[in-house]
Amino acid sequence: GIHEETLRYATEALQAAKDSKDPRQIAVTTFAYGFCRLWRGEFELAQENLQQGLLQAEKIGDAVLQSRCITYLTVAYRRMENLEKVREYIPKCFAICSAFKMEEYVAAAHANQAWLALREQNPQETRIQAEKALHIWFSLPLVSPFQSLALWPLIPVLQDKNDLPTILVYLRLLLHPSQHALSDELTGAIQNAIELGEKEEWAEFRQELIRILGQARLEKHF
Repeated sequence: GIHEETLRYATEALQAAKDSKDPRQIAVTTFAYGFCRLWRGEFELAQENLQQGLLQAEKIGDAVLQSRCITYLTVAYRRMENLEKVREYIPKCFAICSAFKMEEYVAAAHANQAWLALREQNPQETRIQAEKALHIWFSLPLVSPFQSLALWPLIPVLQDKNDLPTILVYLRLLLHPSQHALSDELTGAIQNAIELGEKEEWAEFRQELIRILGQARLEKHF
């Protein structure tokens, strides 16, 4: 998650921007503050600030910032399990992020589409969208730290197909240093599963996977 110190910096920066009355600074710091709240699991606060950031980014005509705000606003709605809002925002994400060639965020839109498809009990579409997201992320020179957005909806679909070796690859990716840190509970369970998978103890691996997905579901990852 996001450390207290990072949140303090984001809070101070937002206040300084408001004091300066500079619209660009206010937009950028409002986004940063909402982004911090999102990865601390404070989804309502995140949604509120990312929504404001989006409006401000639209006012100043900053396409990159619009792409960021709308992407993470959709993630906030996803983590709040608001299917209606996710459904509403995905086409907007595709429109803005595609128009300005923001490939990292186009991938995130596919990942959110995968989550929605899973919720709508469409495993085939879940897999298509999640794999599209991963394909884009894997092709980019800079590694996106949020590939879990596609991995969490995809893993249950692979579990139903009993594709344990592929799940093992994706569990390793979830714990890769380039990726956003997960909760201690998830990290510990994933480490256990990886060890079991490497020893090809698939029955135990399957049991650990059930625990992982239970915890991930609890934390609103999918």
